[in-house]
Amino acid sequence: MTDGNIVERGQEVFVTIAGLSNTYASYVTTYEEYQAQRYEAASCIFGPHALDAYIQEFSRLARDLVSGVTSESTVTPPDLTDEQIQLITEPRFDRLPLGVKFGDVVTDKDVKSTYTAGQVAQVTFHAANPRNNQRVQGSYVSVEKQLDLKDGNGITLYKTVAYDGDWSTKFDWRAGPEDPLDLGVSKQSIATISWEIDSTVEEGTYRICYHGDHKVAVKATMVPFIGCSSDFTVTAAAGKK
Repeated sequence: MTDGNIVERGQEVFVTIAGLSNTYASYVTTYEEYQAQRYEAASCIFGPHALDAYIQEFSRLARDLVSGVTSESTVTPPDLTDEQIQLITEPRFDRLPLGVKFGDVVTDKDVKSTYTAGQVAQVTFHAANPRNNQRVQGSYVSVEKQLDLKDGNGITLYKTVAYDGDWSTKFDWRAGPEDPLDLGVSKQSIATISWEIDSTVEEGTYRICYHGDHKVAVKATMVPFIGCSSDFTVTAAAGKK
């Protein structure tokens, strides 16, 4: 940045990597790669000079930010969301085995009562298709630590310590062909959540929760639900204080 005269030499610079935005621009490739038109290049929807355009405009915005100058804006591109072609069929309604609810723990698939650092806690839930709600600003998973506090109704409070975006968690969703007349595509599914307990995890009582949405067949509406494992304790590994 100093070589490009964006900031003065010796000035402290903080770099932030921002992930999701309000929409997406698909792939961006070099001019040379665009000519091959393989997967990424063929999905570069703004043409062969898109990368150069990004570099030009992001450099301009960076200089404006550093110097405190208001950036000039051009005409906003049209919103073509309603004109996009959807090639993936929408998920069908979800269903369950008799006697259970969405978010219930599958029999014999609950967590163990105690874990130590270095072990993996795992639980399986009766699930719904995650495409019903991709939770872009949320999470399918929450690992929660029990607090020594209760709310006004006497209910124990928990603090979330990990989400599905953390390296320590894994979310695995699977649908099975339980109906031979359903052409091998099942409306029943399960979700297995794993949490790797490393040495930085505090001792205490925890639970693993699954957040989902199921589609109701009659109205094709989405109904949110939450299911949680049994509470379990995390203790120090041998030699850890």
